[in-house]
Amino acid sequence: MNDSAPKDPNFDARVRTSFAKQGLMETLGASIARVSPGLVDVVLPTSPAVAQQHGFVHAGAVASIADSAAGYAALTLMPPGAGVLTAEFKINLLAPAMGSASWHAEGSSRLGARSHLRRRMSLPSARGRRSSSLS
Repeated sequence: MNDSAPKDPNFDARVRTSFAKQGLMETLGASIARVSPGLVDVVLPTSPAVAQQHGFVHAGAVASIADSAAGYAALTLMPPGAGVLTAEFKINLLAPAMGSASWHAEGSSRLGARSHLRRRMSLPSARGRRSSSLS
């Protein structure tokens, strides 16, 4: 099954309301920039609060917004009342997250077999190349 049509006509409000309840996203200063069926863009402003000791954005912050973007992309395709939880993910850090005012984690999703969804996330670097990916 590969159905990218939303099953909840109120998916946008549902995603934004749920995201607003995430304490970690608030702590990181992350916000949602875009919600569409199968796609969510989470923005993380670069600041000393999310930096590691070498000045790069901490991999934990990158992984957190990546997980949220991918999970919420999946939620846009789920019926009302259904939830999404991450069971497992792998992230490849291809380049340090640095040199940008903010970072965008663009999560995309498509329905797979049964209750599992295939999710992908891409985080572009300051030069427009991917710096991280999650699957």
